[in-house]
Amino acid sequence: MKWMALFSVGGFGLFALVIGVVWGLRKHELFRSGLRTQGTVVDHYKSVSTSVGDPWNRTGPDVSYFPVVEFQTSAGAAIRFRGATGSGVPEYDTGTLVTVAYQPDKPKEAQILNFSQFWLGPVVVIVAGLLFFLMGVGAFFLIGSSDRHLESAQDLIRRQFPTRPDAVFSQEPGGVIKFGPPKKGAAGDRLEDDAG
Repeated sequence: MKWMALFSVGGFGLFALVIGVVWGLRKHELFRSGLRTQGTVVDHYKSVSTSVGDPWNRTGPDVSYFPVVEFQTSAGAAIRFRGATGSGVPEYDTGTLVTVAYQPDKPKEAQILNFSQFWLGPVVVIVAGLLFFLMGVGAFFLIGSSDRHLESAQDLIRRQFPTRPDAVFSQEPGGVIKFGPPKKGAAGDRLEDDAG
């Protein structure tokens, strides 16, 4: 059980963490070495999707608006691209000037230079990956500790009841748990009766 928690939850978290770090490093490279210019928000791309947790679409579709920006490269080419992050209401008004970063050899991969458009994606993925990884590791140690305590309790019970290795737990009305010999008719008693 503890290994399942480590590999499923912790493994997913580690995978997301690596993806987020790689994504963030690529963003940092663009931020550090990319050319900067002014662009203009000329439109908004409307994305419509159904909520994952609402298969009957009771709350209506999720609508996100992504800014569409146009700018001119240093070579004079007009480039239009869509922002990386959408929101429920348009983040920019049409005609708004924004700072754009781009690589001369990949101008269509330009990015708007503000936190929500540039850094938010990698930050969210890294934080989520770190949380899942820590939950997986924590579950691994908690389950392992619980198993050790259970084994210690079983050893103690065996020492306390050495003549009845077939003794069992039973739950009484009200949730009280008792320990003692099996009820009449249990396998151990039947064996004793047969032997007699």
